[in-house]
Formats: sequence, C-alpha cells, structure tokens
Amino acid sequence: MSYSVDKPRVRPAPPAGLGLTSRNSFMYAFDGLLRTLLEERNMKVHWISGTAVMLIGMALALPVSARAALLFAVLLVLSTEVLNTAVEGLVDLATDTWALSAKIAKDAAAGTVLIVAIGAVMLLVDILFHYWSIVLTSSGAIQRTLIFGIPLLGALGGLLKVPRQPRWLALLASTSGACWIPLAQTSEDPIYSLICFLFILGAAVARLRERELLNPNPPVTQTKQ
Repeated sequence: MSYSVDKPRVRPAPPAGLGLTSRNSFMYAFDGLLRTLLEERNMKVHWISGTAVMLIGMALALPVSARAALLFAVLLVLSTEVLNTAVEGLVDLATDTWALSAKIAKDAAAGTVLIVAIGAVMLLVDILFHYWSIVLTSSGAIQRTLIFGIPLLGALGGLLKVPRQPRWLALLASTSGACWIPLAQTSEDPIYSLICFLFILGAAVARLRERELLNPNPPVTQTKQ
C-alpha cells in the first residue's frame, strides 16, 4: 500500500522587519502605483492629463457635482491603468511564449483603459460645454493657469522622462512646485490644489526611488513543512 507525501511548500519570506501590517500593505500599494508610473508610458500620459484636469478645476468655479465627477473620472483612469499593468504582469508570469489567450487577455485589459479614458475626456468636454458661462467669466484665472500651468506640465513631463540625474530631477521638481504655488494661492478648490501637488510629489518620489522600485532585491525563500 502506497502513501502520498506532501512536498514541502516554498514561499517567499517578507523582507526583514516587514510583517503583514496595515502600514506595510499601504507601502506595497504605494510602491505598485509608483512602479507603474515609472514603467508604463500610458500611465505617464494619464498622470500628466490628470494634473491638467486638476489645474482646470483650480481655475474654474465649477459646481461641486462637476468637480466630484471629474475627480472620480481621473482616479478611475489611473486605477484601470494600474489594473491593466497587473493583468499584463500576470499573463507574462503565466506564459513566456505567444498564445492567443494571452493576447486576448492583454487586449481586453487595455481596451478597458481606453473606454474609461475616452469617457473621462467626454465628461470633461460635456462639463465645459454646459458651464461655458463660467469659462467666459474666468478669463483672468485661465490666463494665469496658462502662464504657470503650461510650464508646470512641461516640467512634470520632463521629471517623468529625463535620465535619472539628481540635479535635473531637483530642478524639474522645483520648477513644478514653484509654478504650483501661485495657482494654489488663487485656487477655487483647495482639494484640487492638494491633489495637483500630490501628482507632482508622486512623480518626484517615483524618480528618486527609481532604482529601488525597478530593481528590488529578491526576497529570501523559506521552506514550510
């Protein structure tokens, strides 16, 4: 009579000092967001576009419903891009050869992002159309946003793209922050101002931690009987 013996299960051990706590769960989630920002070109585009939407919300005295809808749309686009990256990673982990099922999974995930992104753009256009009277009476705020917002977006784009040199990163991050200050001082919505600043801060932190995020040390494995 034969008996089957369970094989030892090998599982990765968490890095020393990191347990399953709420704080560490947040750190892992934050690392996943920043890693996606560093690796995915489309995420960089969404990041800059989201910042532009925040600048629009800072300049225009839109009603709360419109602000909430725009904010939700921006966060939804970013979330679906992160999920798309997760799906691509899982597919690549499951197979290292071309397979039709893998292509279908990746294309479907990318299509989800496309639908949400198009919907966000249509929402922005619809809000501006219905509240065009607010746009017409906000010429001073729009002019100020163009003067400081365009350099801010340019510096943010450079921050996400230029080679990793501390001097350049510090210059671009400082330029983005300096352009944000006068816009925040006259902002119509402090929440939008805060989120705009978090977009800048997130890009700067991602670049500063780029080597750590893209080349993590492999965890030590431990055997569980």
